[in-house]
Amino acid sequence: MIILAIKTDQPMATVAVYQDNQELAKHEWEAGKQLTETLHQVIADTLKEAGKDWQDVEGIVGYSGPGSFTGLRIGLTTANTLAYAQNIPII
Repeated sequence: MIILAIKTDQPMATVAVYQDNQELAKHEWEAGKQLTETLHQVIADTLKEAGKDWQDVEGIVGYSGPGSFTGLRIGLTTANTLAYAQNIPII
């Protein structure tokens, strides 16, 4: 199962792709106040690095906190929207 994980609770954000509990690709970056500007591109880059695309993703994991309210809101809104658009489960 291909899982996309999004963690945006701190200025240092993380996006990772896993397959059957094995990490295929991971990006950590100092997102700070540019999280909304960088998150979607980092997700696309991480999927590409893992050799996967959106059709391969079977689930999304979103980190729910504790942490920065704005960072969590951006990350979870992105995760929920992507899960809804792809019709895949989110945890």
